[in-house]
Amino acid sequence: MFTTLAPRRRNFLFAGLLMASLFGCGGEAAPVRNYAEVTGKVTYEGAPLKMGQVTFQPASGAYVRSDIKPDGTYSLQGVIGKNTVMVVSRDADTSTAAPTEKKPIVMPTNQIPDKYGVATSPLQTEVEEGENTYDIVLTK
Repeated sequence: MFTTLAPRRRNFLFAGLLMASLFGCGGEAAPVRNYAEVTGKVTYEGAPLKMGQVTFQPASGAYVRSDIKPDGTYSLQGVIGKNTVMVVSRDADTSTAAPTEKKPIVMPTNQIPDKYGVATSPLQTEVEEGENTYDIVLTK
């Protein structure tokens, strides 16, 4: 009797695992996002921004980010559709010494207006299939 019961248990366990893998946990499927190449140059008051980050945030909430290169250029894979574009450029911390009581930690300051670095940034662009160029011109 033990020998006939073991295959039944094994078959029942296999059937249960198969059903669970086919039907999943019943949660919503993640939205399908399509991406496209976006390149451009960031300038502030007519000069290339030498450092910082560019972030593209679509309505779906899945943001993508790129570092700004010393010549002001950036490149990323943006989500196709309307995107809010955010830019930050903070002072580089050149200090290598540990903070002390005599020298407190100083937070880096943004080199461009703060309005560009938040989700309510006035910068908007439409990312389309294929290659996109979006030059970002920042002013005071």
